[in-house]
Amino acid sequence: MLIDPAIPLAAALPLAALLAAAAWHKARDFRRFAAAIDAYQLLPKGAGKVAAPSLIAAETGAALFLLSPASRFEAGIAAAALFAAYGAAIAFNLALGRRDIDCGCEFGKGASRISGGLIVRNAVLTAAGLIAAAPAAARPLGVFDLVAIGLAAAAAAALYAGFETVNANASLAARGARTT
Repeated sequence: MLIDPAIPLAAALPLAALLAAAAWHKARDFRRFAAAIDAYQLLPKGAGKVAAPSLIAAETGAALFLLSPASRFEAGIAAAALFAAYGAAIAFNLALGRRDIDCGCEFGKGASRISGGLIVRNAVLTAAGLIAAAPAAARPLGVFDLVAIGLAAAAAAALYAGFETVNANASLAARGARTT
């Protein structure tokens, strides 16, 4: 079934921006990101230095290819797979009781600890990746479509920023409660 072409584009644009920003910040603080990967204890000790470039490249590639209708399907699937894998890594560590792990997903604001909320966030982002990958009907986009897509992207950015603020505050509160 084909969906309206504005819908995958409205999902793809904010995802591309998020993935590009995430890749940029992870690359900027490469050592911290590699250490965060190692803290998840899913790979052999020290393998974060090897895995980090691949994840940064995957995020960068997904961000770029989400912008092209010709590659949006593959990029949407790749983005969904990344977010699902990140969510699974968080869930695995939470199941083992490891709650004091830096999620590796903050944009330079300081360490945010893994939580159930991040699993929900990654599930929503996985769904957005799948929506971006959805096959779209062929019709030209009009001015109304572009305005709606812009508003949807702005709303997605605001929701994401709000979630990140709530998650960071919850992480700070949890650390404060454990130290008292």
